[in-house]
Amino acid sequence: MRNLARLGVTLLVAAGAFSAGMLPARAAVPVYVENPTFNMPVQSPGVYAYTRYAQGSTAIPGWQVTSGSVEVYGPDLANTGNGMQSLELNGASPGAVEQAVNTARGATYNVYFRVARDSWTGAWPCDRVAVDQILYVQVDGDPNSKRFVTVTAPLGTWTPVSYWFTATRNQTRLQFGSLTSDPSRAHCGPQLTDVEVDQVS
Repeated sequence: MRNLARLGVTLLVAAGAFSAGMLPARAAVPVYVENPTFNMPVQSPGVYAYTRYAQGSTAIPGWQVTSGSVEVYGPDLANTGNGMQSLELNGASPGAVEQAVNTARGATYNVYFRVARDSWTGAWPCDRVAVDQILYVQVDGDPNSKRFVTVTAPLGTWTPVSYWFTATRNQTRLQFGSLTSDPSRAHCGPQLTDVEVDQVS
């Protein structure tokens, strides 16, 4: 792996978990993330409730859609286990989002989030997709910071993930995107929720 001293990823409970480094021990300092559970905009109740947002949209508070399209799932459709909403990273096609968070140059940050397979069960249901659902996380568009997460847990299972990086500026763009593409189910992709950032050194 490249640049091990700078960043890493840990799948906290998934089979085949790995880590690219050890974080220094210290009390974590939370960093503000706007709309970390994608509970805004509020979606209607029901297992088919979602709204799609295309590239360039800033309608999801705190987040900008930077490529493709994404969907905000309501709590019944997302089935996150804590009543929160989620972001599904394939709208009509694989999409990506980003949010700028305040950082201190040279400090190390841990990003926690949860992922799951697409829970859509309406027309062209996603439970029939055989391909792996893969997303990436990176900062500031830096390809050396990009790490990949393959969602292998059964449908309805949310997996916590930890990603860490060392900031190189006073504001860092945190970016998530889908690498999942099935010609017969282009709308099916990984879900994301509960994004947290802590300064750890």
